[in-house]
Amino acid sequence: MNEITRWFESIGVPPLLGGMAIGAIIVFLVTRKSASTSNGFPNTERKIGNPIMAAGSTVQIRIENDGKSIELSREQSAEISEQLRNGNKIAAIKALRESTGLGLAEAKGIVDAIERSGTKN
Repeated sequence: MNEITRWFESIGVPPLLGGMAIGAIIVFLVTRKSASTSNGFPNTERKIGNPIMAAGSTVQIRIENDGKSIELSREQSAEISEQLRNGNKIAAIKALRESTGLGLAEAKGIVDAIERSGTKN
């Protein structure tokens, strides 16, 4: 510890203040890392579950939302899929929000994932 104390004193910072600053930085970095997910938004991890093929080759959409499973009806899934097939991404997001009560960013992320997964057939 003497080396750290001497280093702080050599740059003109009281050792107690320097130690507090380094501790605050470490706490900030640790809490920042644990509060966010891979997309950078706190606690907003959303996953698309495996689509279920329903009768008539209609895809039924299931969403994992904060540990709860949201399963859309065939009609709701068909409406979202139809909007995506027609290139109406905004309408698909709106339909998903109305069906689930999700926020705009969450619904957009899910619609993007549906598009990427190719389940809009």
